[in-house]
Amino acid sequence: MMFVGNLRGHRNLQATGIYTRFASTRPAEDFLDLTAYLSEHSIVRAERLGIGAMTGRFHQRMMPPWSSWGFCYSATCHPTFGWSTESQPGTQLQMRWNQMSEMGSRIFSWVVLPLVLLAWSACGPVAKEQAQLVTPEPVPLLRAHAHNDFQHSRPLHDALHRGFTSVEADIYLVDGELLVAHYRVDVQPDRTLAALYLTPLRERIHQYGGQVYRGGPQFWLLIDIKSGAEVTYAALRKELQQYADILATYGPAGGQQGPVAVIISGNRPRKTMENEDFRYAAYDGRLEDLGSGAPADFIPLISDKWTVFFTWTGAGPMPADEREQLASIVAQAHGGGRRVRFWATPDNPGAARDSIWHALLAAEVDLINTDDLEGLQRFLLDNNLNSPNE
Repeated sequence: MMFVGNLRGHRNLQATGIYTRFASTRPAEDFLDLTAYLSEHSIVRAERLGIGAMTGRFHQRMMPPWSSWGFCYSATCHPTFGWSTESQPGTQLQMRWNQMSEMGSRIFSWVVLPLVLLAWSACGPVAKEQAQLVTPEPVPLLRAHAHNDFQHSRPLHDALHRGFTSVEADIYLVDGELLVAHYRVDVQPDRTLAALYLTPLRERIHQYGGQVYRGGPQFWLLIDIKSGAEVTYAALRKELQQYADILATYGPAGGQQGPVAVIISGNRPRKTMENEDFRYAAYDGRLEDLGSGAPADFIPLISDKWTVFFTWTGAGPMPADEREQLASIVAQAHGGGRRVRFWATPDNPGAARDSIWHALLAAEVDLINTDDLEGLQRFLLDNNLNSPNE
């Protein structure tokens, strides 16, 4: 091998079978640089250091405060960096400090060094995560809806990191708790609606000057009820009441704007919601509701399944009659003050999905439904298609 000073920038390490002793009066920083280099470039991994009863490749004896230390390693040394070398036969790496007891050596070998190396190895992921937390705030994407958002590795936060302004969470009422999952068998007691969505949204709103995005648009939280409509909504209403400070609300005097608008989807107790004097959520309509005459603050959104009304899935040009039908749906919804979303559109990356997304945006469909957060973010920004009016 070759050790060169603090080893930074030297990757051409080759085994030579030569025992080389380094004697120096280097400060502690050089030892840390060396440890860092070995860890970073996987030259000597913690599990191969032979600490205590391990492989025996790394034996060390301690001497007081870093005054003089030496290595014994199968290496040749570049003299430019000021190491004094003495070649002797041998193949082991040995780090020697004298003037301390055997107990001190064992404590360092078995306890201190493993902790140092473990902490160093963890620095990479931690630093990466911290870097993500301090990255500039993304552009809010007014048309981006995160379908089944809770299935991402960081529910809500991954969508916010990509600038999404609408997300969807499926809930089940289980033993009095509103648990987030797509299937009943997947519920977990710690994945509550409050823990994954309501509390983080409130904290973010307080940090960002009263909005989910600083100076940005209203954020939509679609809650898809998977368990019984009436009983689940009753529990949900009580939960939402505790977060009234961040929610849009609806009463006899009309709607009251808030940073977050909750839209109830899935199993929806329409009559119950219509008869409420005061609501903390609105109703997710279907295409059949376009001509119902319901007020827009009760049904602000029309959502439906793409493949029920359209045969085109992105291959070739969109049939003219289906293009006209889509334009008519959007015009009618917008005329009533409602937004439009379709689910079950092609979502695999490729030309077909891009064609669908272009057609939806050209028709002024308000929310594009996707599981691919990065893909939709890139599509909208690359095509300059963020504004609903573009």
